[in-house]
Amino acid sequence: MSTHILRSALLCLLWTAVRADYEDLRGRQFCAARPDPQCCQSRDDDCSVPIEGTKCYCDQFCDRDVRGDCCFDYKSHCLQIPEPPEEIKQCYFEGQYRMAGERWDNNCNTCECKFMVDHMDVMCTRKECLIEENIIDDINRNERSRGWRAGRIETFWGHSLDEGFEKRLGTLYARKPVMNMLPKEIYVEEGSLPASFDAIEEWPNYVTPPQDQGWCANSWVWSTIGVASDRWGILSRGEYAGLLSGQHLFSCNSKNQKGCSGGYLTKAWNYILKFGLVTDECLPWTGDTPGRCSITKKPQAKFAKCPGSTRNDVLRRIGPLYRITGEEQIMKDIMEKGPVQATMRVYRDFFVYKGGVYKCPEKSRRLSNVPLKSQHSVRIIGWGETTEYGRREKYWIAANSWGREWGENGFFRIARGQDECNIESFVLAITYNTKIKCLSRTEDPTSPAMLNQHRLRFLSIKLVLLIYPVL
Repeated sequence: MSTHILRSALLCLLWTAVRADYEDLRGRQFCAARPDPQCCQSRDDDCSVPIEGTKCYCDQFCDRDVRGDCCFDYKSHCLQIPEPPEEIKQCYFEGQYRMAGERWDNNCNTCECKFMVDHMDVMCTRKECLIEENIIDDINRNERSRGWRAGRIETFWGHSLDEGFEKRLGTLYARKPVMNMLPKEIYVEEGSLPASFDAIEEWPNYVTPPQDQGWCANSWVWSTIGVASDRWGILSRGEYAGLLSGQHLFSCNSKNQKGCSGGYLTKAWNYILKFGLVTDECLPWTGDTPGRCSITKKPQAKFAKCPGSTRNDVLRRIGPLYRITGEEQIMKDIMEKGPVQATMRVYRDFFVYKGGVYKCPEKSRRLSNVPLKSQHSVRIIGWGETTEYGRREKYWIAANSWGREWGENGFFRIARGQDECNIESFVLAITYNTKIKCLSRTEDPTSPAMLNQHRLRFLSIKLVLLIYPVL
């Protein structure tokens, strides 16, 4: 069998080479390049032109039968018979013609129109794409039973499935001691929780919108920044409302973190607790390389100079970190203090989610104990119930970091109370010391009063770090 394949391959290569040489000879001048007379009557053996180690002829005798030895341009030049039109070499692919040698992108794959022995054919790479129309169609055919719908995300079009898993997640699995962190005890009085709650409706000026992490596996940054920013605004009662700097956390929290290849949530939170963050206004996102930290990195620093500016910004510290377990406990913490951070497993169909209450595929449930290289982290901002598909469904409302085109304007709903995709397994939140007044936009961070306030805050943070060592 292998000998047959090898012979076929050699014949194919030989034919391709011969055909290429033949096409090259057809385009050259022979009779037209002779000195006069260029064309000869009857038989004249001297009426010839050298060609590839032999001769071709430009006399009438050369055109005697099918075995003639005329030069390629004898009929067109000597007999004035036009050459037949050259065969158009093209391929027909998905409703349009492509010329020989033409290359084009087909979603995440590259295709080329090629001559294959005796016919034209389209050859494409065979990568699995992040967006596949057949998967979207299959989900939507069963929308009612699934409880959610899929759609094409233009931002993801042209990218492979491997790229999605490698560059659109980015939260590394916590080490065993961290996973064994004891949860905070939260008492929930029976009947005290409403059927629905949305942090955006409760605190419209403080909850930040979904961000877009781009093609960088750093959901660890944006879920952390989102929860920190939201809770800073909520728990400080509006003394500061806005987005903290994702660039600051990404660039400066580089020790044992992997930048665009993933990061640990607890290390991110401990950085904020120890060093603090400036605002996004002070240091906006640029995607600059991790490790190139442009902000002062000292535990005792109270404020930092904004890069490229004379302006100073307070380093906002928030913490310590705690873990929450239990559906009602998570709900109560959100209702009283703001959004929480959750990690989840991501499967292929989640990339095409466009609305409804998401559930992991059944086969994914059976694989729940299979370790993955990384997971995804998001913000849970509320909860609710729906009967959209004829049955009661409880859900969480969560903010993703894949931009506003994805999902429900950047948000998604996922089944609540059954640890769907492990989203209830590792939920984190942070506190904020409201006894220490934060700096308003009009106050001078270098004033004696502000410096004294920062000294008090620094002492309280040192005490917290002694109680909660870095994980």
